[in-house]
Amino acid sequence: MTKKITAFLLFAFFLSCQDDDSTLNLTPPKNFNASKGESSDHIKISWSKEEVAKFYHLYRFDSIEGDFIFFNSITDTVFLDTANYTPEQKIYYKLKSYNSESEQSELSESQYGFLKTTKLPAPIINASKGDFLDKISISWEEIEGASKYEIFRLSKSTEEYLLLAVTEETKFEDFPNSEPGERNYYKLRAISSDNTASDFSSPDFGFFTELIPLDRPINFKATKGDFGKKIELNWTAVPGVSSYKVLRFSDEIDDYEELAIVTKNTYSDESDRVPYNEQYYKVQSYNSNYSFSEFSDIDYGYTSGRNYDLVLEFGAWGDGNGQFRYPYHINLDAEKNIYVSDANTNKIQKFTKDGDFIEVYLSSYAIRSMAFFDNGNVAVARSGNHIISIYDQDKNLVK
Repeated sequence: MTKKITAFLLFAFFLSCQDDDSTLNLTPPKNFNASKGESSDHIKISWSKEEVAKFYHLYRFDSIEGDFIFFNSITDTVFLDTANYTPEQKIYYKLKSYNSESEQSELSESQYGFLKTTKLPAPIINASKGDFLDKISISWEEIEGASKYEIFRLSKSTEEYLLLAVTEETKFEDFPNSEPGERNYYKLRAISSDNTASDFSSPDFGFFTELIPLDRPINFKATKGDFGKKIELNWTAVPGVSSYKVLRFSDEIDDYEELAIVTKNTYSDESDRVPYNEQYYKVQSYNSNYSFSEFSDIDYGYTSGRNYDLVLEFGAWGDGNGQFRYPYHINLDAEKNIYVSDANTNKIQKFTKDGDFIEVYLSSYAIRSMAFFDNGNVAVARSGNHIISIYDQDKNLVK
């Protein structure tokens, strides 16, 4: 009986020693690792399961030399740290194996991990070159994921790019304290919502310019009822001017608005208008936004509403060549020359198709009208003697 009791106590002592040995053999987890830039929203910490461990304590710090602080108690072998870290910021971890609250391993060696950086592409910057009189306009395409943009300008004193402005827009206007035509250099970078900056853009330069005054147009005129459906504008061409800006008064805005930019010293306004309704215009010599003149005098015009337009006008009152007292009849020959009979001056005058005087074709008493035959002969009617005379091409009387 004594031998059996002794054997049982020895076996119990053996089991007790086995439990003590398992606690003594509790070691830090193996294959301990933290992810490095694999995800933008978490750091993955993983390790191999310890055979006798029931849970694990995770410690972390943002420096390898700091005091590691208890972070979490975990029963699994994987943990996702979703704290809001700055991308690429190194976060250090250590781990302990636990069998119970009092039975634990030593701390593991440290491992670090960090979040993935989603780097924005560098913007492409464009600076205006002489488009304005007092400013430089800087613009760029929107960068997806950017919350703001930082604009830098080269300092002439330090020869370094210094921060000029921060904006959420895709354009910026700079009013530099420099001379017209002097180059100002800029570069730009995009900033994401987590304050990650893109690389700098390639530099670009811009400059503003000074006003180059031009002579204003003179002799500005608008037609008044000469055309049924349009108003013609014309003025004297200005030497050295490549184009003109035409403006028309708008009742809607109670001011003049740009109608057209033209290269010739004439313009035809064919917009729908109420006949005889006065429309006011002015014109400006215009080479660019920084080279223009004062406005011309204002003139008004109107349409007649007719279905035909005046295409040629010639002659004047009088008895001389190219003049008329009582133009009575008009006709054309085969070459489109124009013949005008005058009942008061008793003559027929011949003009070119452009209205230039050629000759007094025929002088005779009480001439009224004329008609051309296919063979070139011409019939002339007189009212005084009630006679119709026929002449050949050389103006010889045929009958």
